[in-house]
Amino acid sequence: LVSEEWTPDAEMVRKLAYSYSVIALAAKLASVDGEMNATEINHFMQLFRLPAHDRGEIPKLMRDAAKDNIDFQHYAARINTFYPRDVLRRERLVDRFLKLGLADGPLTLDEIVFIRRVHSIFGLSQENFYIRVRDLILPKPGLNPYQILGVKKN
Repeated sequence: LVSEEWTPDAEMVRKLAYSYSVIALAAKLASVDGEMNATEINHFMQLFRLPAHDRGEIPKLMRDAAKDNIDFQHYAARINTFYPRDVLRRERLVDRFLKLGLADGPLTLDEIVFIRRVHSIFGLSQENFYIRVRDLILPKPGLNPYQILGVKKN
């Protein structure tokens, strides 16, 4: 029996390139306010659905991407080309990047600028960005602010 070499189809290559671009962009974000840490890597793995067999590779991929010389804007532009008509996919990525930015504490100015730039490259409006940040940071209507802060009303 002669076995043929396996070659991936175009859709598989696109999905792999997209996945790596998301991982690399997340690594660049995690590094923007200092060295990326295990908390940020673990948070990334919680935010993104990853096959169990790939989970062990993520920390190395993120560390390598954080150190490479490729600018984050390159990865954001690549992501934008993989699913150009899927605005919802890009909005969800921005939401996840905002949550990733919170993994090691409050969002820093550098993280906000980074995510805002990614948001812009994704072709999303400035108003859309501010709504996303507001919805993530501000308490939802109906929540008791005193309870959230852990203080008494008087």
